[in-house]
Formats: sequence, structure tokens, C-alpha cells
Amino acid sequence: MGDHQTAWPDFMTVGQLARRMGTTPRTLQYYDQAGLLEPSELSSGGRRLYTAEDAVRLQRIQSMKSLGFSLDDIRTRLLKLDAPADIAAALSERALAVKAQIQSLTSVLASIETLRDKALTTQTVEWDLGKAPAHISSMRLVDRGTFGVCGWAVDTTLEDNDRAISALYDDFFGSGKETRLRDLDGSQPGYVGLCWYTQGHDRYSYLLGVQADPNGEPPAGAIVKTLGPATWAVASYPTGKNIIDAWTEFFYTDIPQAGYAPNEEYNLYFEYYPGDVHGNYQLWVPVVPAARLRVTPERAG
Repeated sequence: MGDHQTAWPDFMTVGQLARRMGTTPRTLQYYDQAGLLEPSELSSGGRRLYTAEDAVRLQRIQSMKSLGFSLDDIRTRLLKLDAPADIAAALSERALAVKAQIQSLTSVLASIETLRDKALTTQTVEWDLGKAPAHISSMRLVDRGTFGVCGWAVDTTLEDNDRAISALYDDFFGSGKETRLRDLDGSQPGYVGLCWYTQGHDRYSYLLGVQADPNGEPPAGAIVKTLGPATWAVASYPTGKNIIDAWTEFFYTDIPQAGYAPNEEYNLYFEYYPGDVHGNYQLWVPVVPAARLRVTPERAG
């Protein structure tokens, strides 16, 4: 578990435990809010403090998650299992689910190869291959050049983000700020929620705005963030999908399973709403290869 050569202190902060266990403070903060891993103590200043026993529980969560169990299943059922027979039964269930996924992906691969062969031999493409499997990830990779995002930002924490970001949205749409952005050079349809860490993983800024010319002059009080060239992992989600759940699944499950890791040195991540902010949305995360490549990037137009 973690660092076997160094003795565990009586208490660890969020950052200390995250470093020892190969995760991020933001993940630990989310696990606390989700009821997966609560700190054993709080300091006089309200900081989370963890023990070696908490680290053991975290290791169990990490192991289960790496096997593909959902966080909800881990919280409500798996963490309560102690008997080896019960744990074996849960693993057997997971094995059956993985086999079903393999069968589904095998079917998808066969359809892809059939479509490719027909396209090469007949010079036509017939897309009617039957109903697609229900559990295929929509993640894709996009190589994208430099672009800008202009809007208004708020600095917040994970604990306070609901209040702070809700106030930002209310002000953005209620005071006419959204309309002012549409007059900018290079302003694009849709809305962007851009975030970046400002103090380790303890604090971050969230900017609500639109894509625009990175060299343009922002309205009073607004800022422009320039996003340089990067390879982005992109996933689409329907209206009603909880965005915190979507970020967690995409960031910590879908991207690693595709053989990539978030590019934390880039430190800019965003939500894109092509229509209104209550509709369908996309998540964009800059990534770098973590293992062998499994997805071929497409070029953004």
C-alpha cells in the first residue's frame, strides 16, 4: 500500500495522502462528499486529516475501481463486504459483466471491419448495421490548435462550488453579460465552462463564457484564457446526466481505460454546451498517452 519504506504518520492532510496513494486532492474531496472516504479528523482550521486506516480504505476503493466497479456500487455494497465468499461472489458478477462487454466490443469490431471492407470493395458506405451496443464509450480524441475562451470567472473550492458557480451563472445570464460576448471577434455558438487549479488541487477558478479570438479585447471585468495546442479527450452527455458524475467517470475511468492520462501540466479543462446550459454537453480534457495508443486522434476543423 503506497510507500512501504516510510512509516505512516498519525495524521495526513489531503495533499499528503494523495501523494502517498497516487491520486489527487480533488478525488479525495469528492470521495468525502460522496460518502466513500470521510477523514478521521478535522483540524482546528477545518482541514481534513486522514489516518493509515483511511489509507487502507482508499486502497480498497482504488482496487475496486480499477476492476471496473462503479463508485456507487463500491459505496453502497462492496465496502461493506468482509467475508471472502461475499467478495468472491461480487468478483464473479463483475467477471460476467466484463465478458459481456468483451462480446459487445467483439461485435462492434466485426461491424467496423465489415463496413470498412464494403467501403473498399464497393466504394459505397451503408451505415445500417443494426442497433449499436448500449455500453460503448463515446470518448474520442481531437487534436486542436490554439483558441480562446472569454468570459467571467470565480475562484472557489470543491466544498463551495455549488454556491459560487450558481451565482456566476445567475449573474452571467441575468445581467446581460452573455449578450455582450456575442459581439466579440470570433465569438462561437454555445457556452464554455472552463476550469483550472489555482492552489494545488485545493482551489480552482471556473470561467463561464464563449469561444472567441484569444487576441480580442474582452468586455469590462471579463478575461480571456488562451488554450494552446493539445490532444483532447472528448465525451458527449445527454441532458439530465449529473455533471459531477460525468466528470468523475470521464476523468478517472474512461480516459485511463483508453490508455491516456489527463495532462495536468496543461491545467485547463472545460465543459461545452452547444445549445443552452441546461441541454446536452461535452467534456474536454487535455491528455497524454499513459500506455499504448488505443484511439486515433481526429483533426478539429
